[in-house]
Amino acid sequence: ALYMIEYGDQWWENNDSRVVRLVYRRGNRTPVGKLTASETAGRHPLSIQFDASQSWDADGDELSYLWHIDNRAVTMGSHFDHTFHEPGNYEVGLTVIDPGRASHTTTQSIQVGNSRPRISFTQPTHGSFFDWEKEISYRVEVSDEDSENINPALVSVLGEYRNRAHLSGDEEVFVVPGLALMRKSTCFACHLSDAPSAGPSYEQVALKYANDPNASERLAHKILTGGSGIWGELPMPPHPQHNIDQTRQMVAWVLSLTHSATHAPKLGATGTWTPPARANEENWTVPPEPGEGIRTDGGVFVLTADYTDAGFGSAPPLRGESSIILHSRRKKAALYDDNTGMEYVEKVDGEEGILGYFEDGDFIVWRELNLDNINSILVRAGSLGNQRGQLELRAGSPEGDLLARIEIKPTGQGEFNEIPAKLNYTSGLTDVCVVGRFNNPAGQILGLNWIEFQLRFIE
Repeated sequence: ALYMIEYGDQWWENNDSRVVRLVYRRGNRTPVGKLTASETAGRHPLSIQFDASQSWDADGDELSYLWHIDNRAVTMGSHFDHTFHEPGNYEVGLTVIDPGRASHTTTQSIQVGNSRPRISFTQPTHGSFFDWEKEISYRVEVSDEDSENINPALVSVLGEYRNRAHLSGDEEVFVVPGLALMRKSTCFACHLSDAPSAGPSYEQVALKYANDPNASERLAHKILTGGSGIWGELPMPPHPQHNIDQTRQMVAWVLSLTHSATHAPKLGATGTWTPPARANEENWTVPPEPGEGIRTDGGVFVLTADYTDAGFGSAPPLRGESSIILHSRRKKAALYDDNTGMEYVEKVDGEEGILGYFEDGDFIVWRELNLDNINSILVRAGSLGNQRGQLELRAGSPEGDLLARIEIKPTGQGEFNEIPAKLNYTSGLTDVCVVGRFNNPAGQILGLNWIEFQLRFIE
């Protein structure tokens, strides 16, 4: 076995340090158990469905399942149903076993005796669109099976800007280029975002230089040359592996931390949020929030409401939570939810921003757009070869109902065109699939910057 000490993120007093034991197993490998429950808390009697179907074995062996509950073991399949008749805290265990008798155990805690409060937004509608710098009014409802005394003042609502609902670390290079560069460098060996380490936190740096108009360029050069004396005795080493353009991007992300993408929560079941101004389209610099160096034009705004009850009987309090996602009216191609084949680039001649490149049949999907009161779109796109292309908007998949078809003229490497189009009527939540098409696809590329979903005007 190999033992490895993980020192932790900070230089002193780490709470995330640990010793890891790495074991090489010749031959049969240990399976991995995955356990989910339909509920994790509720009033008694409480019936719960347990699911272990996501358990897996690296050797592809068929698994057997042993469930542990109430101090007894039950051999069942990958699904197990159980009813808890008495209040209390219960530990449900799952052991998965392969034919070579290698096993793995995982557990799930169940709290019985108090129902979790249920939270829902009655306004705005999940999946609907918002406009930058215009107020979003919200209304939250709370219900609790154990109490009729709901205090609306205890509802907390948090607003958060995101580039998309889910963003992997690999994709952040196009959304937050400075942060991506820092993760590939040595920056986080001595600094954390929100806590001091060998050096100051990046939030401290951002606040110190928030009102210094010359700080950005000065700090970009300091990363290259190194320095000491500002924050203490420990020197910051030089970083000659980077160029000045890269360090400018790094500094842009650090200074952006003076403007958090997450707003402080608001108390109360009703209120308003105002999303920040969107990016300047001429130079793609930063709005006031979420901050410099962060691509903001075309993301989503997430509202999350939570409420904690007072407990019930001997059962402790429980917290309920609900989130809705609101979409920017202008959706950028690079801020997709799913992608099959599309490549994205920083810019082409005459067109700035993060652009999507579609060959014939490539497509992206934006999930759960509410198309009520939307009947037209505006598309900024161009065909980068010598042939016309088409963009198809379809419901759910490339084979779904046709929502719109847009003819894209050849633009070469020049500036894209803004093309209006009608959107076939559909209502409610719809996954919108954007597909690139060419009649003669060899060597042809269709470029898409954004699609704007526009309101239906009732005459």
